[in-house]
Amino acid sequence: MGNAYVRAGDIKAAAWAYGEALNSNAGYDEIYFNRAIVDKKLGENARALDNLKVSAFLNPLNVTVFHAMAELYVKDPATDFRDAADMFKGAVHVFPGDANLLNTLGYFYTKVKNLRGAKEAYARAVKANPRDTMLAQNLFGVAAQLGLKDDPDLLWYRNYKEAEELLAAGDSSPAARSLADR
Repeated sequence: MGNAYVRAGDIKAAAWAYGEALNSNAGYDEIYFNRAIVDKKLGENARALDNLKVSAFLNPLNVTVFHAMAELYVKDPATDFRDAADMFKGAVHVFPGDANLLNTLGYFYTKVKNLRGAKEAYARAVKANPRDTMLAQNLFGVAAQLGLKDDPDLLWYRNYKEAEELLAAGDSSPAARSLADR
């Protein structure tokens, strides 16, 4: 019924229906997720975040919950970034190769002044998606703040870019292949 109300555009009725659904089955993660989306549309961001946390607790394998949670954390000026970092530390444990979640964790770490944690998160994100220039900028930016120049993660990225350029130009020499292996 809640989904039908959402499709019909009656968000307040959808909130009521999802509330009733939770009264009858409080263990179903999707109801919390759907209620969170409705709460967000109603401007109830704190309640939306609470519902997303419950949804993530019940089903930590739903990556969409974490993406919705990130949006709420980033947009709310009253965000507890320590809480956000803790939530996303758990998320990247479940999804270790998700560059978006790693990037978000890095952002939250920078907000709580954990620059080492941010550097590690950005480095993992870059290795998961080395073609995303924003991730590389984040990694190099936080490395600069830390005063790192010959960091292994920065070196890895430089080697990756050099190998990519050589191989894209058709250079399949042993030196280019060796660089790609590194």
